Amino acid sequence: STMARRLGFTAGRRHAPIKGMFFALIATVDGFSSVHLVSRERQRQLNSNTRQSTRRYSQHATITDSIRTAFEEDQTDGILKLSDLHSKTDVETLIEATLDAVNENSGPVASVLNGFIGACTLMEDESAAATRACELLEAFEELEEEKEISPDIVTYSLAYNVISRDPDSVGLANVALERAQKMSKKVAGTKRRKALAASRRKKVSESCKSVESDLKELLGEDFEVLHESDDAFVINKPSGISCFHKKTTTAGKVKKGKKSQKPSDISLEAALSLCGVPLSTLNPEGLGLVHRLDRGTSGCMVLAKTDQAHASLLSEFFLRKCEKQYTTIVAPAPLSSTPDSGSIDTPVDGRPARSEYHIMKRYGTTAALVNFRTFTGRKHQVRVHAASSDLASPVLNDDLYSRKDRTPDLPDDIIKSDDSKSRFLLHASTLSIPRYEINCQAPLPNWWKPVLESIQNASSDD
Repeated sequence: STMARRLGFTAGRRHAPIKGMFFALIATVDGFSSVHLVSRERQRQLNSNTRQSTRRYSQHATITDSIRTAFEEDQTDGILKLSDLHSKTDVETLIEATLDAVNENSGPVASVLNGFIGACTLMEDESAAATRACELLEAFEELEEEKEISPDIVTYSLAYNVISRDPDSVGLANVALERAQKMSKKVAGTKRRKALAASRRKKVSESCKSVESDLKELLGEDFEVLHESDDAFVINKPSGISCFHKKTTTAGKVKKGKKSQKPSDISLEAALSLCGVPLSTLNPEGLGLVHRLDRGTSGCMVLAKTDQAHASLLSEFFLRKCEKQYTTIVAPAPLSSTPDSGSIDTPVDGRPARSEYHIMKRYGTTAALVNFRTFTGRKHQVRVHAASSDLASPVLNDDLYSRKDRTPDLPDDIIKSDDSKSRFLLHASTLSIPRYEINCQAPLPNWWKPVLESIQNASSDD
């Protein structure tokens, strides 16, 4: 009305053009108001979007930092500890944060994502865990096309382990296992694929125990079957025996029809196959081998009979649900100032590694009998930790990690054996895998007895 009076419109006048002008003006004013209101609403929406983007960026940065720190400090073990973050973060965000955390390096990306798939086993709801594992696996496989970062046999084994626990997802679990089998064939190469195919066609024995005497003849008197089920078995591997040969030499080759003739360098895999022991085919390097022991190391080893058991056992090792202890003779003995028990965190090959040790017996300054418990599964971990500055006492007869500043005061021929150079005093004494009701203890090798007697005599002369 104020605007109308300014234009000369007063009550009682009936001037149609002016009235029309008035309503047109009111409509124009309302239009300006509407535009202004829309503009304000749009600005509020923009501000809201900005705040949401800021929150998402902050959340992404926090998740990225958590993944980076966990992986740098503790590798996949650190990722497994991020269970809360894993369960509360959508898969897309986890993938993006992982790529940023490790700068899209293929190896670390695979390790982190394997850790997240493995962490699904910590979820109480088996159905939700299976769904989560499938989502992570699908996202991981998409990276193969986008970033050329591929899942590996461990990835599919972990996925199978999680998904198979849900009774309603058995079909999906079998798909994951089939992909692991397919990848194993791809990695193996032509020659190895032929060997895998031959092993599947070969007639197998009912058990490893039933051919134990034959295996003793091939591998030595220390060989023993410690535990066996329908899915897996645990053996006492003799020292000096290789788990498998990448290239079969004449010394390691078994001639057809001449089973009784023992090759001078037969591998564990070759002996088991020769005797018809059923072995899984997931490991492209060695049938049945879920883990390894060095040629010179003796003791507990678990092997899988089926691919299903192989995938599950591999997951148990990945998730650190297997307890391993080792007995070793180190020489010279640790310094008197060294505590009888302690932990060692010296990295192995640039990766975090942790062991606990306990000195069971000292033989003067000559040598010591030491027990190790490993919490990580690094290659040569006990050998590296024994020789590290914490103990400074290498495994006896281990030339690879001997120390020039501390040499044992023992005869060079203390090990009375033709293959003494392929043996050292390290023994995987116990292995425990609760899920498979495995709790095994392997007796010390027979050839250790004269060595210990020589050490005892040498220490008496100190």
